[in-house]
Amino acid sequence: MKLFMKQKVFSFGDKFDIRDETGNSKYRVQGEVFSFGKKLHVYDAYNQEVAYVEQKLLSWMPKYELYIHGALRATIKKKITFFSHDFQIEGTDLRVDGDLFAHDFRLVNGQGQAVMALSKAFLSWGDSYQMEFYDSGLELLCIGINLCIDAAIHDGQNH
Repeated sequence: MKLFMKQKVFSFGDKFDIRDETGNSKYRVQGEVFSFGKKLHVYDAYNQEVAYVEQKLLSWMPKYELYIHGALRATIKKKITFFSHDFQIEGTDLRVDGDLFAHDFRLVNGQGQAVMALSKAFLSWGDSYQMEFYDSGLELLCIGINLCIDAAIHDGQNH
């Protein structure tokens, strides 16, 4: 199954639409405008909050907590590297494999099997991503991890 995440360019705060292969809206991501640290809310097609990402400010490197249906599911930390991006995902057996700098990577489970592949569309107005899921049960977890990685990379480029 594939989902497509597209950033809304002219908006206050971070906003993304996530659509399925037929163009139907599946999720909507809304960032808080006036908050300390990045806070992103993920809503389903029925406008119910299904996930939440919160940046933890008192850490050396970017650190985000991912909540799904109100429960903490993962903590994503950017590792110290000089020429690339690397992340540690705590609370799951998932790891990032691929070129994070180009937003072309996979999330791989502890057995080495890909559960999601992500690629960024270049030359598009706003950030656009294609996410291909190999385990639909991990859909929200993978979307949340992608949001954390995107936020950490963009925050690093803005400072």
